[in-house]
Amino acid sequence: MMKISKYIVPGLLVWFFAACENDKNTFSDTPSIYLGGDSEQGATADSVLFSFKKMDAAIQTYDLNVMVYTTGVTSGEARTFDLEIVNEESNVSPEDYSIGKMEIPANSYYAKVPVTVKREVASLDLSQENAQLTLRVKANENFETGANEKEQFRLLWCNYLIEPAWWNLFSYYGGPFSQARYQFILDYYGDVDLYEMGVAEEGASYADNYNILFAFIAELIDLLNEYNEQHPRKPYLNDNGHPLAFGEGLPY
Repeated sequence: MMKISKYIVPGLLVWFFAACENDKNTFSDTPSIYLGGDSEQGATADSVLFSFKKMDAAIQTYDLNVMVYTTGVTSGEARTFDLEIVNEESNVSPEDYSIGKMEIPANSYYAKVPVTVKREVASLDLSQENAQLTLRVKANENFETGANEKEQFRLLWCNYLIEPAWWNLFSYYGGPFSQARYQFILDYYGDVDLYEMGVAEEGASYADNYNILFAFIAELIDLLNEYNEQHPRKPYLNDNGHPLAFGEGLPY
């Protein structure tokens, strides 16, 4: 029995110290910070993707929020923190964005930091590609860096339409995603959400109510036919330059 313990105990010690090392930034009383996204802006745990395309052309800037959380105890005084740019994971210049006040308010565990991004970036064509700004926690006199997997956050923005989550319900019966097809829906039907319309439960991959789905597609076909009748010899075109269509099994 002693011989077995000889090998088990050191193994347990290695596991114990590894676990402590992994969790020290999350549960330590020493103040540290880590980053996250604003769920109201559709952010994931480590990034957010935003498009200006649906917004009025007059809107040239937008605030993307970075959530900064603290561990340890709160303070009765406001505490500043530092973020740095990860240059190798960013493709924008300082004139393309501005970062708001980096401060945890008094008696608070978090701060919402607005990062103002611009619709036009001189070095990029945002109708074809994403601008990317990656931020990373930098230790200062008030805070250590937090958990390694949460020390960075990516902000991506563009000026093209992003495929909505509900399109997988629509794709086979209405047509694959394209900029033109989605733009037509927005312009002539409206900013629709098939989940909210009751086609399926939120996040589902397949329709539950095909009556609603097929009625929606039929209305789109009528709207497209009406547009084409009003623009003889100038049909509404898809991204590939061919006339746009809605229907089952379309290749594009």
